[in-house]
Amino acid sequence: MMQLGQFATSRRSLRSAVLSSILGNMDLAALATNDNQTAYVAATVVFAATLPAAVILLRSFHALRGTTLVIPWAWALGSGALVATTCLFAALTPPSLRPSSFAAIQFVAACGTLCPLVALIGAKRPQHSAWSFVVLSLWGVLALPAAEVIFLQPGQRLEINAFRSWFLVGLLFAEVINFVATRYTIATLLLVSGQAIWLLDYLPLISRTLLPVWLIAQPEIAGLALVACSIVAAWLAASRQPVGGAYDRLWFDFRDSFGLFWALRLSERVSAVALQENWNFDLGWNGFRTKTDFAPLGELPTEIDRPLQHNLQGLLRRFVSPEWIAARLNRSTTAKE
Repeated sequence: MMQLGQFATSRRSLRSAVLSSILGNMDLAALATNDNQTAYVAATVVFAATLPAAVILLRSFHALRGTTLVIPWAWALGSGALVATTCLFAALTPPSLRPSSFAAIQFVAACGTLCPLVALIGAKRPQHSAWSFVVLSLWGVLALPAAEVIFLQPGQRLEINAFRSWFLVGLLFAEVINFVATRYTIATLLLVSGQAIWLLDYLPLISRTLLPVWLIAQPEIAGLALVACSIVAAWLAASRQPVGGAYDRLWFDFRDSFGLFWALRLSERVSAVALQENWNFDLGWNGFRTKTDFAPLGELPTEIDRPLQHNLQGLLRRFVSPEWIAARLNRSTTAKE
């Protein structure tokens, strides 16, 4: 009887062990399935965000051809491709299987998205091509701590000093200031928000505890989605034609495309010529306005219209093509002479 009892107890123990093993394997399989499903969803989001943004960027080249904005466009396309690649890798690879220096690689890619702004600052002929070396050098300086981690100290956590952190904040703030008062305000805010999420661990005065859980879980994809939305928003904003006369349309397109830095410079030069020639108008942020009643510029007499046109062509030729100017003034390119 004792042997039968021991046999029954042994069978129950064996059955329990088998059931526990099966249930454990089922839990692991379910967990692996959930991980795969999460990876597929994340990869789908990456593709859904990247594809329309890439199409819009590629199609915008035709509109930018002949202007100095081609170089910032190239920087935006290259840095965007690099970031999208890192986001796709992060979506498909669990954190435990990623390279030890993957965070440093992500930092390099995120810093690259700040290069188009720096390229825009130098987007003036004839130095606009050589300015790319300055942009590349700045990218290298920003990414230097990450390069040390990748090549010299693999496995070490990336940390940057306070100066670099505040410099990143300054670049993000410069993006906002340069375009916040243009038709691309929403697009700029979305762009800077996405970049800030990518650089979240390296910016001062920002804590992850203040952010939503879903954003902390997938910061790479959340940032990519915001940047992709910014490109779509910029495309929609660009499709809205500015209102006003021919000179106002010319001014608004230049102001919104090149931003505050170059727009203020152009406004200053045109207003100086208007003051020198004793014209009863000047150029401000809202376009050409008369000095007496701040009214929009109406039809100009020939003795003012032609010198103003020549002046604008002389100033803008360092940034855009004669065809770009003529398309906004509704005049033939041969009429400028």
